[in-house]
Amino acid sequence: LTHYLKDEALQEIPVWQMIAAPAEQLRARADAWMARIDQGEVIPGNSTVGGGSLPEEILPTWLLALAVKHPNAFTSHLRKADPPIIARVENDRVVLDPRTVLREQEEALLEALEKLLK
Repeated sequence: LTHYLKDEALQEIPVWQMIAAPAEQLRARADAWMARIDQGEVIPGNSTVGGGSLPEEILPTWLLALAVKHPNAFTSHLRKADPPIIARVENDRVVLDPRTVLREQEEALLEALEKLLK
């Protein structure tokens, strides 16, 4: 609550940082992920905030889409990673939304992807 009183919620509360992330920043992060793992395609998409005071609020985003042989099995392996990684399947591709990944989580995400995509 202190962050709200000091008008610093946007800078200090991760969910507000995620919600406020500009589209060009999300695109740059997705592009960097694609370059790092040398696979996939960056596509436009939507993030659903979906809770609290913003139920089902939709925000434009950029996604890293991966064409893998068994997308549901792949996402299951991601959920079993340490730390668990949540992805979704859209149009038979695994999609990852940079809006939902904190900067300090990126390395773990990319290492897990590299390991699974070998």
